[in-house]
Amino acid sequence: MRCRESVADLRLNRESSLGDTEDNLWQQRLRDAGLPLSWPGENIALNALATPIKNDLGELQEARVTINNFAKSLGASFDTIGTLYAIGGEMNDVANPPRFFSFVVSHLFEVMKFRSLVLRFANDSTCPEAFRGFARREGTIGEQDDDFAQAMTICRHAHQRSCIIRNDDESGGQVAMQPIILKGAIVGLLIASGKYGDDPMVNSYDTQLFEAAAGFIGSFCANVALYDDQRKMFLGTIRSLTAAIDAKDRYTCGHSERVAFLAGELTLRLGFNHDDVELVKLAGIVHDVGKIGVPEAVLTKNGRLTDEEFGLIRQHPEIGHRILSGIPPLAPVLPAVLHHHERYDGRGYPHGLAGEEIPVFARIIAIADTFDAMSSNRAYRAAMAREQVLNELSRSAGTQLDPHMVSEFVRMDFSGYDALIRANAEGQLAMSITP
Repeated sequence: MRCRESVADLRLNRESSLGDTEDNLWQQRLRDAGLPLSWPGENIALNALATPIKNDLGELQEARVTINNFAKSLGASFDTIGTLYAIGGEMNDVANPPRFFSFVVSHLFEVMKFRSLVLRFANDSTCPEAFRGFARREGTIGEQDDDFAQAMTICRHAHQRSCIIRNDDESGGQVAMQPIILKGAIVGLLIASGKYGDDPMVNSYDTQLFEAAAGFIGSFCANVALYDDQRKMFLGTIRSLTAAIDAKDRYTCGHSERVAFLAGELTLRLGFNHDDVELVKLAGIVHDVGKIGVPEAVLTKNGRLTDEEFGLIRQHPEIGHRILSGIPPLAPVLPAVLHHHERYDGRGYPHGLAGEEIPVFARIIAIADTFDAMSSNRAYRAAMAREQVLNELSRSAGTQLDPHMVSEFVRMDFSGYDALIRANAEGQLAMSITP
């Protein structure tokens, strides 16, 4: 027993040494002690011991691979949930579809392993005007008009809502095409190509994420379409109201539309964003709605107004402000309605504001209103020539009107305005000959 313990101790000491460089020395020590270098059955015993260890190591390796794959899948699932959650959180801004669509494409591109990702909508009547023909691309591979038209044809003929996968003959890879559905029709496509990474083929993870994202986009499109319809109905009602007021005086027919057009062009020239341009145009449409409270005899009087009559005219900004204050969508334009007759030198009405105290939209409307008043026929005088009108505007800069805005206004292209003048004249002629 002591011999076996000595051998075991010697072998243990050897196995715990720092390396194999002293192997011959250990063998010599065993010989000097009269001990065998091995004993019968030792290899069999070691193999019997090693076999389950090897099996355990193999199972551990398999478990490690399984855990790694599970971790990757779990990470991908978290990415998917996070992406869809972020997309869902951005769906409220129906007034700005391009921003939402760009957000969706950029987020999908971040989590999906494709070299190219495109969201594009048809440029036809199936799409609301708010995003008709819109396209947003991410990545290095471009998609052409012909490619999109062909993809739309394929998807529409397939009558399929789920992702369509096709082989790309040029790249040798695959192209995923996910239809965007609105009111039962395919109005656009998510197109992905050039997949890279461990799995170069489009898989179920890709298609499920595409289909989920397309569902969000489709719901957003439906909300945009509803908002667009409601907005058109609202603006149509407002336009009808202001047209009825303008029509009380044949000389001011179309005045509000022309003021809206000029104000929008000036706002754009001054560098304001699209939303502000639309608000100013809306302000131009409704700026004179308060004239509904002014007697028609005063509005259409051919001669000079008395002080009392002019006092009635001066009330129309406040009347209009009161009428429109109960309509929430018009809240941003109320200051322009109330203050579009203020003067830059502070001698205007109703509150005698001066300079930049006057709301910026009101200063814009004032210039457009003044220009149209001088450029169109009125009961008390004929229209003034264009050069005379522009000279009068320049003369009024700094007293009646904002000087910086006037300097920009007089350099504008007025061809669109002239087209409106002709259209209004033709409309009046048609009305005059209608039996």
